[in-house]
Amino acid sequence: MQPLSFVNAVLSRPQMYTPSGTYGEVISFLTGYYSGIANGDIYDAELQTWNGFRNWLQEKMGSGTVSAFQTLLADEQPLQRLSQLFTVWRMETQHALVKQAEFAMKI
Repeated sequence: MQPLSFVNAVLSRPQMYTPSGTYGEVISFLTGYYSGIANGDIYDAELQTWNGFRNWLQEKMGSGTVSAFQTLLADEQPLQRLSQLFTVWRMETQHALVKQAEFAMKI
């Protein structure tokens, strides 16, 4: 199982990181946080997690040039939906890593 990420922490308790814990505040906070990290260390594991999730979400939502985050605004509870999608992405990513490890052990 993968350790809790910063994204999980923010999505679990958004009011700890933003003034009122709204979807827009959370997306702005996470985007700013990871933009700051990108200025220092583009190979940071947390940054890679965020970028991987954003890319997966964009593809999953099929939102083209519109941000996947904007597409989620149409959801009744976008913050909960974002958290669910992040969990699904983490499980899919973990499953893929296990498969790679199993394959490598066979070689």
